[in-house]
Amino acid sequence: MATVTCPRCGQQNPDDGRFCTRCGAALTRSEAPAQNQSLDSTSTMTFGAIDEAAPEAPDSLADAHARAVEALPGGSALLVVRRGPNAGSRFLLDESVTTAGRHPESDIFLDDVTV
Repeated sequence: MATVTCPRCGQQNPDDGRFCTRCGAALTRSEAPAQNQSLDSTSTMTFGAIDEAAPEAPDSLADAHARAVEALPGGSALLVVRRGPNAGSRFLLDESVTTAGRHPESDIFLDDVTV
């Protein structure tokens, strides 16, 4: 079976795959990793606080989720899954850094191959 090498982490993936099975990076067929390029990488996303709540959206949180959000302690947040196989799942975000992804050591494991 032919394989394609992930340009980010070096994982060998099935030739028909669109995303890396290890790190989730988009797979390209024309690009091989550079010889001196480091294969270890991380991505960081930073979310800032808002001063005021945005006006309520038409598809706002269900009452149960809204009550849970109102009861949160200061400095924390609640991640609510709205679609997919885990719709309705809630995750408390109360650490300075919380990781989410398909890596087994992620704080929040996304058990969905489309991620």
